[in-house]
Amino acid sequence: MKRINLIIIVILILTHLNLDAFGQSTRTTMAIGDIDAKDIFIGTKLNALPELVILEMNKIDKYDLLDQYDMRYLAKRDSIEIKGCYSKICLAAIGKQLHVDKMLSGSILNIGDNITVTFRLLDVATGTIDKSQTNEFLSITTEIRKMIEITLS
Repeated sequence: MKRINLIIIVILILTHLNLDAFGQSTRTTMAIGDIDAKDIFIGTKLNALPELVILEMNKIDKYDLLDQYDMRYLAKRDSIEIKGCYSKICLAAIGKQLHVDKMLSGSILNIGDNITVTFRLLDVATGTIDKSQTNEFLSITTEIRKMIEITLS
């Protein structure tokens, strides 16, 4: 009887363990595409925007992100052009080449006295937008990182 109880306890424990403990990720994979930003960042490197988005998405910790180093390596190795890719068709094609489930892209635009931050989450398999979020902020370019964080959360 003790042996049966022990077996049942072991089975219950094993069924409740997270698969991540065995090295198998169950989280959705994601890559960050290009971020469209025009004429608003004097003195700021526009190519740093995807890295800022990656940093903020890492804080959210919901997805298994392809980091900027992996992205650069794969883009170079497989001749993938990520710059300037904003359309659903382009994002889905790149996502398939990168073997990820989701692609995130967006824009940061200066419209009048405001900065509009938009992000779109694309399902690579279906080529459809799962979620789109747009927020409008006062034009304080030193707060871009916070604007990105608020829009992504």
